[in-house]
Amino acid sequence: MDKRKTLKDIYNIIVLLFIFISANAWFAYMLPLNFTGLGISALMAIILINLPGGLRVTKQMSILLAILIVYMVWTVINVDPIYGMIQFFTFLPGILLCSPDREDKSKTLAFITKWYGIVITISMVIFLAVKATHLPGVGIFRVPNNNFYAPYYNYLFYIKMVSHTYIERFNGPFLEPGHLALVSFLILFANRFDFKKSPWMYPILLSVCLSFSLVGYLLLIIGLILLKVKNVWSVVLGVGLIWGAYVFCTEIWDGGDNKVNTMILSRLELDESKGIKGNNRTPQTTDGYYERLKRKDALWVGMGTLKKNDSIAGSGYKIYFIRFGIISALIVFLYYTMLFDRKANKRYAYSFLLVIVLIFWQRAYPWWFSWQAMIILGTAVSALDEMRKKENKELPQLDTTLQ
Repeated sequence: MDKRKTLKDIYNIIVLLFIFISANAWFAYMLPLNFTGLGISALMAIILINLPGGLRVTKQMSILLAILIVYMVWTVINVDPIYGMIQFFTFLPGILLCSPDREDKSKTLAFITKWYGIVITISMVIFLAVKATHLPGVGIFRVPNNNFYAPYYNYLFYIKMVSHTYIERFNGPFLEPGHLALVSFLILFANRFDFKKSPWMYPILLSVCLSFSLVGYLLLIIGLILLKVKNVWSVVLGVGLIWGAYVFCTEIWDGGDNKVNTMILSRLELDESKGIKGNNRTPQTTDGYYERLKRKDALWVGMGTLKKNDSIAGSGYKIYFIRFGIISALIVFLYYTMLFDRKANKRYAYSFLLVIVLIFWQRAYPWWFSWQAMIILGTAVSALDEMRKKENKELPQLDTTLQ
């Protein structure tokens, strides 16, 4: 057996597993979460060292490590020393993922797309079976030390909340449909919505549709506009299709009494306090706390982990600013600007950064490995394609005329 291929396969499996783990797949809670990043980093480093060429330490990795150290020190001082170390090792696998060359990164993205698609396909089959029958699970899963999430029926590849809150929405092996939609979207965006690359992208797209996640739907529309709109006619066609779909779902399809309208489109209606009804990432108690800190200019530094303040709840940029501060967010943004491949298509690379900012606005989990992995791998593949295009243009043309 080829040792190099075996090591690369193990490396790719580890990367895929950490994407699931960092995005709150249920089996992540069987692991010591505070030290998982350290274990993953160690495994990645060991494999990379044993591959031909060893662990490459590039200039990009050195800059990223320097930024990460600054972020760790800031977190140690302003939040908590232990938490600062945990955050350091949570981000570290992203830096190690930069080590392989572009060809290997391309293969890693293809591996992740295929096997994530396979897992999600199995999960969707179970989801549909559970909806159609009384399929028994293998037990009850409870999120340890967390009263926010109700218990789940466990089907291994799929979990269903016992309270039936998400029975109509697909969440796969993740705790929430929004988590699934986010990871699935990032994989599609990393592949630049090029469905010719892998047939497994179709079930990944379907998983976003079945999640009925407002942010997932909006990201799909925004992502397609960013990457596929080429000219005025493309804009007109896109707007026409979106408007047509809106009218169909709100007026024609069962007179608006359908899941897309009730779960998604109705949440886009105007709301006096939230702007739109779907802007519900934080409760009023958190919004009030945020405004008080804002008036005191305390948001720049943040208020730490707020372990004693149970009224601070929700997700999104407000939670991050309250807990870790705006300065921390700026350091993280600088980190992300250094993740993408400098030779990637500029429109694609900066579009990816914009997408990350939009995701942060709704779900501020920048330590999720899926965020880092997809921008690293996606832009690496883009850079590879750009270099190949340039090489093809520079190839001398053969003179086929008769002499």
